[in-house]
Amino acid sequence: MITLFTLLLGCNLGGNTPPKFQSFNGEEVKYLFGFAYVPSSVFEPEVVNSNTRWNISVDVSDANGDDVTISFPSAPGQIEFNQDNKTGYWDIPIDVVDYYPTLQVLAVDEQGASDILIYPLEIFQQWDTGLWDTGDWRDDWGFEGPHLIGNFRVNETNGTIEGSVQFLGPEQRCKLTWNEVTGTREEPCELCENSWQVILREGSPETSQQSCLDTITQLQSQTWRLGWAESVQWEGLNYQSPLLYDHPTAGWVPFGQATFQQQRFSFQMDLDNDALN
Repeated sequence: MITLFTLLLGCNLGGNTPPKFQSFNGEEVKYLFGFAYVPSSVFEPEVVNSNTRWNISVDVSDANGDDVTISFPSAPGQIEFNQDNKTGYWDIPIDVVDYYPTLQVLAVDEQGASDILIYPLEIFQQWDTGLWDTGDWRDDWGFEGPHLIGNFRVNETNGTIEGSVQFLGPEQRCKLTWNEVTGTREEPCELCENSWQVILREGSPETSQQSCLDTITQLQSQTWRLGWAESVQWEGLNYQSPLLYDHPTAGWVPFGQATFQQQRFSFQMDLDNDALN
């Protein structure tokens, strides 16, 4: 979808100048190599809350004086937008599978010329159990580093899971998505109350950097053994609601945070270099 819109970006049809974004939600839109962006969102996505209404305002100009229509392709939930005053709102769904949705704002004039603004967002997640009850997590496991985010439904009958997994690498500006991931239940590990085997297949990168493509090769087609427990004692520390991971050399260890309730299993796994080997 993004590739298609990129082809349309700045498209000049028969001498017609495409529209240009001037501002988004009151912040000036900048251009770099023809790509529109909002400076505050380059390194930190805007954090919004699920099950809330998020207001949207767009200022766009057209050198030819054409009317410009604004649309939001692939946005989850309902967006209401007034084309006359270029304001509206997004009712963010209560259950958003993608915690890091990218809002696409498409401007098309009446002659078909177009421009697109990519605006990254983060859906705030309130973990039911809070953060770990110890401050002794290793710094290189922090949420600023690369991590996997999983969101699964649990089959009540056989315990299998089905959902999606994303890899987010802030330093690489890399985002990979596996939309159809299944896992089979296995006997719980010594630390686990529940555990599963998951294999990632046919992920989709949003960027074409070589480092991002290398990462998808590293993560795919290997078995990920994941588990969860309400509370774990490990190496003298107490972890509340951790994600447990069967590390190739260390065995089952707390490797992130997870929730398991009402037949939903969600996690954030913090990856260091060892986890990719």
